[in-house]
Amino acid sequence: MVFDMVTRMFELYFAEDVDRNINQNILLDLLHFIKNAIIRYNDQVKLFVKAKGIEHILNALTISKYPIQLVILTTLVDLAIFKSAKCHIKKWKSAKTGKGYLESVCEIWRREIVRFNFIDDEFMFQEQRDATTAINLASLCSPAVESMFMCAQPKIYLLVHLVEFAQSENDYRLQDQYRDEPDNDIEESTIRACSLVSDLQDKATVAHIYHYYSLKLGEIWNENDIVAKTGDVDGVELTPAISQSVEAMAARHSYLTALITMIKSRVADLHAGESVSRKRYNIVVRQIAGVAMLGIDELKS
Repeated sequence: MVFDMVTRMFELYFAEDVDRNINQNILLDLLHFIKNAIIRYNDQVKLFVKAKGIEHILNALTISKYPIQLVILTTLVDLAIFKSAKCHIKKWKSAKTGKGYLESVCEIWRREIVRFNFIDDEFMFQEQRDATTAINLASLCSPAVESMFMCAQPKIYLLVHLVEFAQSENDYRLQDQYRDEPDNDIEESTIRACSLVSDLQDKATVAHIYHYYSLKLGEIWNENDIVAKTGDVDGVELTPAISQSVEAMAARHSYLTALITMIKSRVADLHAGESVSRKRYNIVVRQIAGVAMLGIDELKS
């Protein structure tokens, strides 16, 4: 009975002859109900999945607009910790376009970058660095953290890692997945992430999504360094060992940013030509990773 009601509400949202504002309110109420009455209970989640609930949510994601997509993404992240839901998310294809959830979130990611003028991550890093002072950090106003609150990017990152890279449905904290990889593994992990999609532009976006957490860590370490060097906050200081870690994180951040920027640029070049095989694309990624690392080595020296 409950799931029949949920299905009918989704169908009402999908109806084209209903006022769009009413539809948005219906969807928000429905997502609130799913979060509080279904996701909290394992047995209800299983029934929800059997009733094609995941498919309804993903269909809603493709036709809804920003910022309601943020709420839908949050709901999907909550559901993705369940193995049954994760499988349905991974297998879902749009009836209209034939594309999967990854292609959908890649499109949202790119639109958000344009919407907020996030030219690239290095631009954001510089903007936040300029805005960072010991005073605003002491007031819990971290630019790096604040930039994550009302954006789709962290939600998309979590969703992709839960669905594609989490090894256990009980691994709620994603401890293994959040562990940083050494630099010599970045090349292979980037290729594995890019292989999840076929379109070249989506490959470049997935590379950015995959390394999003590491890029944010670099920004936060930079903020900590600024606070320590400013000296305006009592009790904040960096030991020599931590200072070395800050430098290492800064170099890693620069390497990842250079890698992603170069992948995007190379993808744009490849798009201008003929289709590229997966093997050829992997070769390109390895070449880019090597060039990016050479650039960082030059900066270090």
